Amino acid sequence: MGWRTVYISNKNNLSQSLNNLIIKSKDGQTVSVPLNDISVVVLDNLQTNISASLLSKFADEGISLFVCDYKHMPSGICIPFNNHSRLTGISKLQICSSEPFKKRCWQKIIQAKISNQANVIKLLRLENYILLENLSKKVSSGDASNIEGQSAKIYWKSLFGDFIRTNKPSKIKNDDIRNIALNYGYSIIRGTIARSIAAAGLFPSIGVHHSNDLNSFNLADDFIEPFRPFVDIEVYNMYVKNRSDFSLVNFIKTDKIKLLELLQKNVFIDNKKETILNAIEVSIYSFVKAVKEKEPYKILLPSFL
Repeated sequence: MGWRTVYISNKNNLSQSLNNLIIKSKDGQTVSVPLNDISVVVLDNLQTNISASLLSKFADEGISLFVCDYKHMPSGICIPFNNHSRLTGISKLQICSSEPFKKRCWQKIIQAKISNQANVIKLLRLENYILLENLSKKVSSGDASNIEGQSAKIYWKSLFGDFIRTNKPSKIKNDDIRNIALNYGYSIIRGTIARSIAAAGLFPSIGVHHSNDLNSFNLADDFIEPFRPFVDIEVYNMYVKNRSDFSLVNFIKTDKIKLLELLQKNVFIDNKKETILNAIEVSIYSFVKAVKEKEPYKILLPSFL
């Protein structure tokens, strides 16, 4: 699997030749990148042209392609699908997973999420680390008591003060830059998880907790949860330390690149240091093992170093 993230912000023509991505600018300059090195491509210019043969190559090489809208936010993703040699067997086991199994999986995911949130607070030397860490230990099967919701209120207030977290753009002219950056970072992580899910032969639409019939990525929305805090701490470091009016800050190219570079940040998983990109794959393939063995505790999830 590749490791590079390619960010396209200008009008270019994209094609492929000899297993290389060919990027040709409007002034005729050409850049070549080996497809084997690429993990993610982000198109952040609506005038970029891309060839069908390159799209086919992206699928062959397991490369995720993100397309951004006129607001420069990820609005769609193209991921390889049905390229696992045992797709039918794995997907049947996934579909037949019992409710108790799925509830135990969700318990483990939410425990890891809240524990990571606690570590964000600890690393930033903010209040309520101990409270959040204790709450992570109280998560029951299926999170029946909604410890996740209780923790979220404490976490966001500790992290950003009087902050309203939303995944939808506001109707006012200037959105809070923190929400914009969080949504951008989450979109990249979510899409990368969806790619690993498809590559593992799982159905992205069948989650262990999320079950929206209109959502093609319910399972990705399950597994993104423990990865969210890695985006949160990056956004805090990008904006909170030096700025006070979060509605007057533009979300610029360098900010996007910082969030894309998160995929190469190191985390701890399976007793090893791995990049977030690799940790996502470790998590998803551990879930495949958990499904096969009907053992939710086989799932491996990331934590801070």
